Amino acid sequence: MDRRAFLSTVTGSLLAAPLAAGAQPAEKVYRVGVLSPGNPGPGIAAFGLGIRRLGWVPGQNLIIEQRFARGDLGRLPALAAELVSLKVDVILASSVAIPAARAATRRIPTVMTFAVDDPVEEGWVASLARPGGNLTGVTLHAPELTGKRLELIKSVLPGMRRVGILAWPRPGGLGQVRAAETAARSLSLQPHVVEVQEPSQYEGAFDALKRAGADALLVLSSSAFFAERRRIADLAVKHRLPLVGPFREVAEAGGLMAYGPNIVELWGQRVPVYVDRILKGAKPGDLPIEEPTKYELVLNLKTAKALGLTIPHSLLQRADQVIE
Repeated sequence: MDRRAFLSTVTGSLLAAPLAAGAQPAEKVYRVGVLSPGNPGPGIAAFGLGIRRLGWVPGQNLIIEQRFARGDLGRLPALAAELVSLKVDVILASSVAIPAARAATRRIPTVMTFAVDDPVEEGWVASLARPGGNLTGVTLHAPELTGKRLELIKSVLPGMRRVGILAWPRPGGLGQVRAAETAARSLSLQPHVVEVQEPSQYEGAFDALKRAGADALLVLSSSAFFAERRRIADLAVKHRLPLVGPFREVAEAGGLMAYGPNIVELWGQRVPVYVDRILKGAKPGDLPIEEPTKYELVLNLKTAKALGLTIPHSLLQRADQVIE
């Protein structure tokens, strides 16, 4: 090879290198849609931190599209359709938003983040171990915990006779109501169920509970109640009803006590794993649905003082957190 031919070959190689590099496809940017019946909460922030630990960087290789109904459940179908039109790769749906997500798509993988109803009983999945279809995630359905919550509130009010039960009227919520009524009767308590489905109904519901002679209040699991937890806690104190709820945020908002899973931890630790595995090729129908294995007791002593109650020392020792 003569000198001119050699230089021509080298020059061509050098020019080809950057062209080849420029021709390589950029890293794909995935989209995760969040569909919630309520308002933005701490779970989304926890998810952002959790997904980063798995190598995903929101705003770079991952875009999070958020849609909140803010209590107007009639908007959920349209919001779900928006996420589908954006061609998101995964949908995160909570509570009463899950049916809307399922109605909008049976193709896009959907991860339950706050499912309080039994996904098998609802017909959403074939089984917890092998869901099938496009739905998987975390279920918080644990009706047996209602009995535990009633035991806890009764340890503070040993003389209580009637317990109010705040319920969200929907087909899936009936199982929770039945479990609560059964648990109440097993503790020699008379249950009084009051249903609420609109924010304007809360005042009337609490008035009805007081007229019925309720000694305490059990709030059932619902994303709607979670979103309105401060209003509910304030009304409980106003009507002098010791309140026990399913999540720590209820006690932090002013309820007397809460017993249940830490949903922010689930958002930050378990939900990101599902999203990571799905974005890397796993089929949602092959990913088992998880149930919480850890529950925490949170007591609010400030509320106890406002209600003139004394928390037994034995209960204080069992608490995971005591709010002074």
